[in-house]
This record gives sequence, structure tokens and C-alpha cells, in this order.
Amino acid sequence: MDCIKRIFMLSNQKVFTLQAIKIKSTSFTITSGDKGSLKQFKINMEKEFKMSDLAEVRYFLGMKIHQDDIETFISQRKYVLEILNIEKCKSMANEKLSKNNMASKVDASIYKSLIGSLLYLSTTKPDIMYSASLLSRFMQSPSQVHNGMAKRVLRYIRGIVDYAIW
Repeated sequence: MDCIKRIFMLSNQKVFTLQAIKIKSTSFTITSGDKGSLKQFKINMEKEFKMSDLAEVRYFLGMKIHQDDIETFISQRKYVLEILNIEKCKSMANEKLSKNNMASKVDASIYKSLIGSLLYLSTTKPDIMYSASLLSRFMQSPSQVHNGMAKRVLRYIRGIVDYAIW
């Protein structure tokens, strides 16, 4: 805990975002919009602690990150392809979603996993957020209709697999 207090004392002049911190080995990721102050923060940290710089982040929580001086590119292409390989996306007719439909029930744990994946994908594909959150309303007792609509969203994602956030 003393280590973290010192880190915040060193950074109290500038605002930094600690993305990930692991106390046991005291490794963490620091981000800042100002490269000069980030460099000064690294110098101050090296004076206080034994430290090594692992360079810029390339992958973070399954997202591929590419940075240059002007822009940042974030993609979940690999994650999308993994989901599409697991799930088979059959065509489904438009139906009104409701909790009390007569369709056969599906395994709730598989449905929850699929909805969780869709919600995670909305990090780089905000256009699916409404669909994913609407489908999440039916996680308690999902039916074949709900599962089909979730797979319909996956079919849409298959068409935009290479889209990412710049």
C-alpha cells in the first residue's frame, strides 16, 4: 500500500490513468495524453522504484491497439472471429420479443454467455449496444426466439468484422 501512495504522490502534479495494476509484482499500465509529462513521470518512477518500460500497449483485454502520433486504432477482430467460429448463425424471421412466448426454452447459461460476448463487443462496435442490451432483458428465461435474435446480431457482426474504432 505504501508503494501505491508513493506512486500517487509522484503523479499528483499531472492526471494519469492507471489502467491495470497488479500489486504483487507492482506492474501497471499508465496512459496520458501528454507524452512529455508521461516521460517525466517515468523518470520519477525510475528514481523511486526498480522499473522497466515494456513500451506501448499492443493488446489489452482482448483488444488489439495500434497507436501512432496522430491516432489510435482499437479492434476486436480476433475475438469476433472466435465467437463466430463457436456460434452458428442461422437465418431467423422477425418476431416480437417478449418474456411470455410459446417457443421452446434454450440453455440459459449459453444464452448468457452469448449476450455477455455481445455486450463486450459493444466496446468497439457501439452500434450493437441497443440490440445487446435489449436481448439481455431475457437472460432469466431465454427462448429459441431470443437465441435466434442474438444470432441475428452475430450475423450482422459477421458483415462488419473488420470495422474498428479509430
